[in-house]
Amino acid sequence: MKPHIRIQGLSKAYPESITEADEVIRHYLADDTARQAAGVSFALRDISFEVADGERIGLIGANGAGKTTLMRILTGLAMPSTGRVEVEGKLQAILTIGASLREDMTGRENLLLAARLAGHPEERLPAVTEDMIDFAGLDHFIDWPVRTYSSGMKARLSFAGAIFIDPEILLIDEALSVGDRTFADKATAAVRKLCEAGRIVMIVSHSVETITAMCDRCIWLDNGRLVMDGPAKEVGEAYEQAMRLKFERAMISSSQSRNATLDSRIVAMSDLAIDMKQAPATDAMPMPSPMLTLSCDLTLAASVASLDVELQVERLDGLLIARNRTTLPGPHEPGEITIEIDAPEFFLASGFYMIGLGISADGALLAQLGGQIQIQSEIVYKHGTPTLAWPMFLSTSPG
Repeated sequence: MKPHIRIQGLSKAYPESITEADEVIRHYLADDTARQAAGVSFALRDISFEVADGERIGLIGANGAGKTTLMRILTGLAMPSTGRVEVEGKLQAILTIGASLREDMTGRENLLLAARLAGHPEERLPAVTEDMIDFAGLDHFIDWPVRTYSSGMKARLSFAGAIFIDPEILLIDEALSVGDRTFADKATAAVRKLCEAGRIVMIVSHSVETITAMCDRCIWLDNGRLVMDGPAKEVGEAYEQAMRLKFERAMISSSQSRNATLDSRIVAMSDLAIDMKQAPATDAMPMPSPMLTLSCDLTLAASVASLDVELQVERLDGLLIARNRTTLPGPHEPGEITIEIDAPEFFLASGFYMIGLGISADGALLAQLGGQIQIQSEIVYKHGTPTLAWPMFLSTSPG
């Protein structure tokens, strides 16, 4: 029978009460409210997919997505709470770097033991062990105790031992993430050779680059659920886009939390209103550019001679892209005032940016506000896209 994996309706739950685990899980499986009240959490929830012989599958997802739990169930180290799991074929797994290695034995002795446990004939052991040693590429360190190895060296040794056992199904959980590029290329070639022989290889990684290089199919897990299953490149791009959006939402929330009044001369302040329009190219600005208009309402408790307004633009990682300052002459009497800021001629590369606005008087910062903008541009540069292609000029007026 050809090697295969079939998973149908797989769920794995962990209740707070160990003594009544099965009863708690069965009782609360379909009721989220009752499940949360009972302290039942799901590592996997209703997962179904099949893997045929010769497939190279990547598993991707954030920490806590359920990837390692799924691998442990496939190896038999954990049992499903519900659902069916069928694994047909001789299975070898690398789930934890160095977990199967004997620390006080040398690398050579570990590989010899692995070859013997795999059932290679005694007369073939020296040749098989030498092939493993050559693949690991540890040079003279092969005769050092494994306890002296780095994580990358242990990964090489573990992978060499697993690949030469000639498994029908090989599971790898992040073992390749600590290896160097040369070893990763060698491992990729070995994985492809296994699959050409009809074997199944399943790789867990946080790296989309690793998945797309080594796999032809990818499964994306998130919070224990299967989000997407398809070609590795397509799933990888969708996953990266989702991670970017998640990061951007967090940054937007962070930018809004910057809103604060810092001086008793301002007793009330609105959020920062942002208006983006596209301006056509002109002689002064030889490319289409966004027109940025910002506004906010302030309530002054005391008169001020003038207000200084500073606008800065940051990339989402905090890199300062542009900063400029303008003055709104006064005097400004107590009461409500609307401030409008125009930045009509500047050009940013496509992406999301943080807007920071500082309002000062007499050298003291009165208030700060934050917001976020998205720039979309179809302009293509031959030698890389500049982050800021045109300086930013401001004009300020009372509303």
